[in-house]
This record gives sequence, structure tokens and C-alpha cells, in this order.
Amino acid sequence: MEDKDFTKCFVFHDMDWVQDILHMSELGLWNMVTDKDMQNVKFYIDGTMARLLGAKENMSPEACFEFWYKRINRGNHAYVNDVMNRIVHTGKLCEVQYTWNHPEWGDIPVRCAGRSRQLPDGRVLITGYHQNMADLEQMKRWSMNVSWEEVFEYNMTSGTALIYTDRKVTYGTEKQIQGFPEVWADSDMVHPGFKETFLQAFRVLRTGGDYARCEIRLKNRDGEYSWFAMELEVLSYEEGCPEIVLGRFEDITRLKELENAYIRQARVNQLLLEDSLAHAEVDLTGDRVMRLYGNWKRCLGHMEEHSYSRLLNMLEYKGVKPEDRKDFRLYFDRESLLARFEAGRHRVSMNYRRLFDGDRLRHVQLAVYMFQEPAGNHIFGVFCLLDREGRKDPDKEQERAGGMRDCIRDDDMDCSSLAGRRILLVEDNALNMEIAKAILCEHGLEVDGAENGQEAYERFTSSAPGTYEAVLMDLQMPVMDGCTAARMIRASSHPQARTIPIIALTANAFAEDVARALTSGMNYHIAKPIDFHQLLHALKQFIVSG
Repeated sequence: MEDKDFTKCFVFHDMDWVQDILHMSELGLWNMVTDKDMQNVKFYIDGTMARLLGAKENMSPEACFEFWYKRINRGNHAYVNDVMNRIVHTGKLCEVQYTWNHPEWGDIPVRCAGRSRQLPDGRVLITGYHQNMADLEQMKRWSMNVSWEEVFEYNMTSGTALIYTDRKVTYGTEKQIQGFPEVWADSDMVHPGFKETFLQAFRVLRTGGDYARCEIRLKNRDGEYSWFAMELEVLSYEEGCPEIVLGRFEDITRLKELENAYIRQARVNQLLLEDSLAHAEVDLTGDRVMRLYGNWKRCLGHMEEHSYSRLLNMLEYKGVKPEDRKDFRLYFDRESLLARFEAGRHRVSMNYRRLFDGDRLRHVQLAVYMFQEPAGNHIFGVFCLLDREGRKDPDKEQERAGGMRDCIRDDDMDCSSLAGRRILLVEDNALNMEIAKAILCEHGLEVDGAENGQEAYERFTSSAPGTYEAVLMDLQMPVMDGCTAARMIRASSHPQARTIPIIALTANAFAEDVARALTSGMNYHIAKPIDFHQLLHALKQFIVSG
């Protein structure tokens, strides 16, 4: 077959309407003739392909190939060469996506695919297509979304990652990475505590998943570790196996800083709770009681989601000595608190005598800490009832609750022994789940989540022995509560049913709650908001020390 005859391989060469469709879809067709060593390559293109390349008229097949090949963006050649060699030597349809420097349009993302067959003279004919992806909706998933700051393509067959963006976020300058993702995991690019999390995301795709997401710490462009969200999505398959994967990195360091601020505030709230008889969160602008804790939860739990004004009436007439009620109302009336906030007073407190057990009086202080929500402009108040005659002793409370095992020691907070240990976290609140996962993973733990007791029971009983080394169990959840789930786990036939540590997590830290958790088969109790220092110590004791 003469070279001039190769253009006739386009069987629809004279079908103008087909060519119009291909032109509108930015799909150019081409033939390539080469030997198996990819030498003496000749490149034949149709009209749409010529426009997509910006090729000059009457360009020879040899010059056409050189024109296309030299404009493949730096760092992409090895990847393109690898795919072309697979096409030549396997005869399979293979696809490659890369960036190409158009003489007029600049750098554009393109997709090419081809299949080969051997000619009688021993040369190889490759037939394929070339598509400009810049204007396709699919490309919005690649780099149009500004929240994703680094975009890469991962070829699972060749183990090659090609970074399309300008490496303005993650550390390094290379655009093409061989031996990915293991080469990153084996280097210091990935924080040592997140290597397994990083690799596990890719395992999800290799075992049949189409999508994976994780939050890890990587080196940023300054060489320091920052928080990144990584998403992986399979784009194409070869013979039923995932081949081309789209990867994206987003710097979420600021989000993590906000989460940490939330956690610090939660710790402050925990300290307030340790000193307080009761605790409440109130939307003062909306006149709504959001949450009650402590004695108020026990006695007035029905007041949640009711008006603050109604709660104030209940507190005044049930607990305040009659001669103190006028001052009490003056200090804590909703309009009075809002006026004080507008005047710049964000903390209001009053000492008074509170009635306990009928006629018994006790000196207490009610303190209100007020702040304004940035988004909705609502003013919120945190109410703390403090005991001024005798501070509660949490250790004694826990001892009276049923004598749960004292696993907390003042040993060094080295958590290296927890690295790689997998635990099951059961929590129905999505934000609490994310925060807890992030902190536990930062200390080297691997965490699987369950949204309720039923899901936790099914996950545990269907897991292989040794999969999980502990269960962190919220008590109040929909579908199935934590105590029921703990009893079912203990009664199951799983080899670890009797031995796996189950730690209760609850906002209700009364003695009866602790005792209920103990009798359901749990080993320890931690109050919310979670003291992660305490939790990590407990996990070390139960998992490492046994």
C-alpha cells in the first residue's frame, strides 16, 4: 500500500454530514504508520484533525508527526510514549489524556485513543482520534472548579501520575511522577501518620470502587505539612479494570484550623461543665432553648426547643429564693441580655441562693457568655450554673457511677503505639464524626465510621477477626442506641465479641448513664465534648496494654 493511499482508510471520507458532526464535536481522526520501534513515523490526518492541530496545509506526513509530537507539553512525553508503545505491541484500544500546546489557543487538554494492526510489510497501522476537551462539560471536573487547586491524572496500569496544574499548592516541581502513589508514600511527601490513609484511597479503586476521598497531610509548596482533601474518580476502564483516574487536591488547612478552634472551644465548654451544676445553649435572638445539660437536662429536658422566656420562668420559680427573684429577672430577662450585649457586655453573672431538695439553700452563680453568629447575626448565650459551696469531683462521680476501670494514667502522651490500629467510631452527628476522625487519624489511628448502632453491629459482626481493636460508641442515636448495640455485639458469635474494648461517648455524664453503659457491656465512659487527651490515653491502655 502506498503512502498516499492511507488517507482512504477513512471509510466515511466522502460523507460530509458525518464530517460535520465530527467537526462540531471537536473530534479529529488520524492514521499513523510506523515500525514497531516507533521509527520513521508518518502521520495522516483528516480536516478536523488538521484544524485541531493548527497544522499548515500540504504538510508532509513526517512533518505532521514532528509538529504534533514536539508540541506535547513538557513532562508528558514519557507518558504518551508509554501509551503509544502499548498500542503498537498489544493491539488493544488505549487512551491517553495530556496537555498540548496549540499554536493559537495555547495549552489545551486533549484526549487521544487508538488501536493498531499489522500491515503485510511488517509495519504497524494505528487508527485513532484526537479530541479537544477544553470546551467539554467533563473538563469542569478536571480544573474548572476553582476550589480544587491541584488536578492530576493517574494511569493505574503504568503507575504514572501526570499533574495538569502548575504545582502552586503541593511541594515539588515535577509534572510527571513514576511509581505513583507508592513513591509518594515512601518519601516524606506524605506525612508519616497518613501514609496508610493515602494508599488505602487507591486500594478502594483497585477493589471495585469508582470514587474515593480522604483527608491527609502533604507537603505544601513551602515544604511544610498542610491539610489536603484528596478525591479520586475512575474515568475509564480497560477490559473491565480501572485504568485512568482523575485525582484532585484541595488545601483545607484553613478548614482544619477552624475545626481545631471548634475543638478548643469544646474543651473550654468541657471545663465549664466540670465546674458547673447545669449548662444550657440558648438562641437569644430567636428566643429558643437549643440544648440543656446537667441538672437542667435531668429536670427540664422537655424545655429543649421551647422558648428561653419559658425556661427562665421555670428556673426562677423552681430554684430561686423569692427575695432574689426580682434581681434574677433583672439580670437574665431576654431583652435585658440583648441590650447588655449591644452595649458591649458579653458576660453577665449573678450570685444568688438556689433552692435544692425543697428548702435547702445553696450559694450558686449563674454566668452567661454571649456571642454573635457571623452568618445569621443571631446572638447566642451559653449559661453555666456554678456551685459556689463545693466543686464537683469528676473522679468521685465516676467512682460512684459503678466503678468503671480506671484506665487513665499520667504517662507520656506518645501515641506511636497506636499507629495503624483500626477502630470503629459510631456517631450520628456528621460534624462530630469528621472532627473525631481527623484528630484520631492525626495520631496514626485508622478509623471506620458508622452512623448508628445497627450499622455498627453489622460492620463489627461481618468484619474479619482482628479488623477492629476498639469501638467508640455514642449512646444516643437513631435506629439503634449505643447500649443496645453494645449488648448485641457482646452476645454475637464474633471471635472478639467478649474481648473488644467498647468505650461509651455521651453528653449525659450522670452516674446512672455511666452505670447503664457499664451494664450493657462497655468498658469505659468519656463525656462529650470529648477530651481527646483522655480518649487517647484510654485507647493506649485498652489496645496496647490490654
